[in-house]
Amino acid sequence: MSRRGGIAILALVCFALAGCGDPPGDPESEIGLMIDDAASAAQAGDLETLQAFVSPDYADEEGRDRRAAGFLLRSLLGRYRNVLVSVSNLRIQLISSELATADMTVSLLARDSGRPVLTGIDADRIPLRLALRREGGEWRVTRAEWRERGPAGSGFSN
Repeated sequence: MSRRGGIAILALVCFALAGCGDPPGDPESEIGLMIDDAASAAQAGDLETLQAFVSPDYADEEGRDRRAAGFLLRSLLGRYRNVLVSVSNLRIQLISSELATADMTVSLLARDSGRPVLTGIDADRIPLRLALRREGGEWRVTRAEWRERGPAGSGFSN
């Protein structure tokens, strides 16, 4: 497993969180709040909360199911106990009131005592696309696609 693959799984799960117990509302607002909550949970290293909101039907482009994504996430959180998660360029597309996609750029930066560690090996910027489905009133991730960025200006490296 590559370090970037692990970080991509972290990004996936980070943005899979849904608000617990909130009544259904505007799907775009719910997804936006979900993303904020997920980033906070990731920064706190809360694996149980993160994985709880991944659909049992999850599958990614690497053939991982929900369980495999959880193992990868556990490994990553063990290596990067203090991480800053930033989301930019968020675009949500509703397919129906129960289905949506979310495209974004996720930036992950290792921190030391709360301050970012600014080195090339500690920062990752990942374009991420999530397929989301409302299950039991909560948004859950059913699929994720990501590409690692190559050197600046080179586009996707895969």
